Amino acid sequence: MQQFLWASANKILMQEDVGILSIPYNQIELFYDSLIEFYEKNDTNILKNFLRSNALLFTEHGRNLK
Repeated sequence: MQQFLWASANKILMQEDVGILSIPYNQIELFYDSLIEFYEKNDTNILKNFLRSNALLFTEHGRNLK
C-alpha cells in the first residue's frame, strides 16, 4: 500500500511538472513526525518545510512554485 501511495503522489507531481517525492531513508522518522504534527495541529508549515528541504526533487517549473 505504501508504494502505491508514493507512486500515486509521484504521478501527480510529474503530471503537474513539479518534481518527484523521494524521502531519504534516514529522514523517514522526521517525515512521520511532520505528518503527525500536521494531523494533530492542522499546521502545514512543518510538513511543507520538511518536504521542500528533504524530500522533493523539483523540476525547473516546480522550483518556481510557491
